Amino acid sequence: MIKEGGEIVGIISERDFLNKMGLLGRDPKDATVKDICTYGRANLVSVSIGNPIDKCMKKMLDLDIRHLLVREQTTGIFVGMISIKDVVKCTAEKHNAVVSKLTGMVTGAI
Repeated sequence: MIKEGGEIVGIISERDFLNKMGLLGRDPKDATVKDICTYGRANLVSVSIGNPIDKCMKKMLDLDIRHLLVREQTTGIFVGMISIKDVVKCTAEKHNAVVSKLTGMVTGAI
């Protein structure tokens, strides 16, 4: 995340770096962060800290992005970031819990 005066104004990911370096045909040694980052608050995709993981996943899939900034509900201040890997881990844990519960119901009923 890139800050100016304490305000987050941009984000750079590995995907940004790889895609934009290839697209621009630039030497990474000569590029600046601003050349390749997603820049400007209006371009930053975020979710409220209280959003369910399923909504985060849908937003990421719909926008074909791998990271979401997380903002405080009342102030709008950015407090963190969630990645697609975080979403996958959480979803897998939820599915494992459901499988365990169903397995327990089946084995307990026999």
